[in-house]
Amino acid sequence: MDAAFSAGWLPIDVTQFKTGLISLSAHRFYGPKGVGVLYKNRKARLLSIISGGIQEGNRRSGTENVPAIVGAGLAMEIAEAEREKRVAHVSALQKRLWEGLSSHIRYICLNGPLPGDGRHPCNLNISTEFIEGEGQLLLCNAAGIAVASGSSCSSKNLKASPVLSAIGQALTLMQGNLIFSLGKDNTEEEIDYVISSFTKIVERLRGMSPVWDAFQKGQVQSVIAPAK
Repeated sequence: MDAAFSAGWLPIDVTQFKTGLISLSAHRFYGPKGVGVLYKNRKARLLSIISGGIQEGNRRSGTENVPAIVGAGLAMEIAEAEREKRVAHVSALQKRLWEGLSSHIRYICLNGPLPGDGRHPCNLNISTEFIEGEGQLLLCNAAGIAVASGSSCSSKNLKASPVLSAIGQALTLMQGNLIFSLGKDNTEEEIDYVISSFTKIVERLRGMSPVWDAFQKGQVQSVIAPAK
């Protein structure tokens, strides 16, 4: 089971999961980059893919990165001790960000559940209609805002997000997809800056968009709020 995005943020009790393997990524809970964690149930069977040594119980040959392993363990201890505090802080920022964006920008939608118990606190995945993710990504970067785009135009294989496809999202909204990731060190001031800056970015991009122009002339409809 892939729990890389959950570690340090959601409770993980291996006794409650009927799975043989659970993978975690240390940098997700502020541990060293380049080191992962793998829980293995005693009944699970693994085949070695790198042979020649006895490291990792004969499962993977090669010198272990002891400093990274120790750092990951300590980071996890700290993350678990501070988890409730971190979640409360980041969840409040997530809610503030979505409420700010949705109140300032028309024709924008949230992918997935609303901020709250049903959503991971560190992720805000939005789709802004009539503009593409690549343009948003470039202008956000110029404004000092680190985001990711799941749009097909910025992917080398030109495929839409399989997750957004699975939830039935329209292709035009998948192309305008943007992902905001929040963390324990973010502040309310940073969230307000993002809201203000992103609102201006959307206005600028829509001002250059032929699709937005066609929408203004009544030639195309909005997917988010279609005319009745």
